[in-house]
Amino acid sequence: MPAVEPNTLPVLLVEESPTDRALIERALARRVTAVADADRALDAARRQSFAAILIAQALPGRSGLELLRELRASGDSTPIVVLAERGGEEEKVAASALDQGADACVVKEPGFERRVPDVVADAARRRVRARGGAAAAEPVTVHVLVFEMAEQRHALLASDVVEILPAATVAPVPGAPRCIEGILNLRGRPVPVVDVRACFDMPRRAVEHTDHLIVVRVGDGAAALRVDRAAELAQATAIRSGATHRPRVIEHDGELLFVHDPGRLLSAEDRAALDAACGGAGGA
Repeated sequence: MPAVEPNTLPVLLVEESPTDRALIERALARRVTAVADADRALDAARRQSFAAILIAQALPGRSGLELLRELRASGDSTPIVVLAERGGEEEKVAASALDQGADACVVKEPGFERRVPDVVADAARRRVRARGGAAAAEPVTVHVLVFEMAEQRHALLASDVVEILPAATVAPVPGAPRCIEGILNLRGRPVPVVDVRACFDMPRRAVEHTDHLIVVRVGDGAAALRVDRAAELAQATAIRSGATHRPRVIEHDGELLFVHDPGRLLSAEDRAALDAACGGAGGA
């Protein structure tokens, strides 16, 4: 199996301070998904995979260590680096973070951001090597559809895909959640169109003629995912599985890709809002 580099995945940064957030984003020089609190971090981690998660010790609502415990309790094995505050308790915080499943701890002292890239890379590589070793001992080949969003590549299980359509005009749905672009008339059947950019917290843009709609199975219904491009059907090696044994991360052409579960792209609140907006005929 080709060597897999963790820098093909983005980093999740959980940091309330705009100043520290800007320092870390510049230091990493890569795509960073930044959120300010634990709830948004849990939602982001549920929707996609990351090379690493950076968690500030001080967060609104609940602490970074509480978020760390929730992530590990949910079975998330992403490498986690805790950013500890200065103030005399640094060693205690670091010891507690490591005991609760963190891979490393960086103290926010002057110039700390310069250490972050090396710490993140080291933690991510150690985790990837461990996953790669397990996969090499018992390789599992899966069939996937690779799709692109901006400069990112993601995947769906081929068994979840019904068909791929070119860009199409959809009917807007007043009151629908922000991830729902509208409703597509698919051979007489109303199908919700999911704006994947909104789900991934990416900048939204106007529909382009090169866009694709990927129709996927969602429970007993269907949904259409608007993506920049449906790139290829491929065979890949499963690196990590979730609780249901669906592959969550795969290796394809030396690149790590997250395998999305269509049923998890929308939260329970989003599905309820869509059903209410569509009078129970949302299809998702």
